[in-house]
Amino acid sequence: MLRNVVEPIVRNASNFQHISIMQGTKIYGVHLHPIPIPAANAMHIRTTRLLLRPQDYVSEMGAKHGFNYTAVRPQLVIGPTPGALNVLPAIGVYSAIRREKGEPFKFFLEVRRSSGKPRCGSRRRT
Repeated sequence: MLRNVVEPIVRNASNFQHISIMQGTKIYGVHLHPIPIPAANAMHIRTTRLLLRPQDYVSEMGAKHGFNYTAVRPQLVIGPTPGALNVLPAIGVYSAIRREKGEPFKFFLEVRRSSGKPRCGSRRRT
């Protein structure tokens, strides 16, 4: 999936400069043992090569096409759904893009009264 995003970008965007990828704390072995907090200070990354493949890929593509990358590894995952969901970095990226474009930040999360499930959408303010 990552290749399907990166390869068309580097083919068509001559000024592509940076990509951020979101990984998880499994990189530090959180699924195997407790990890130090903050994990960024962990001495060694304890994981299988499988979990590092996305980072290896963007590193290789960056070296080949001249862009940098950031690997984000959030320790806290939050959200209204069961399982893993980290919406805060996505909202941060969205707001940064809007700021860069000179557009105001707009983000609305509605809760449907009938189901109690969140529904994202944009509403016009008057």
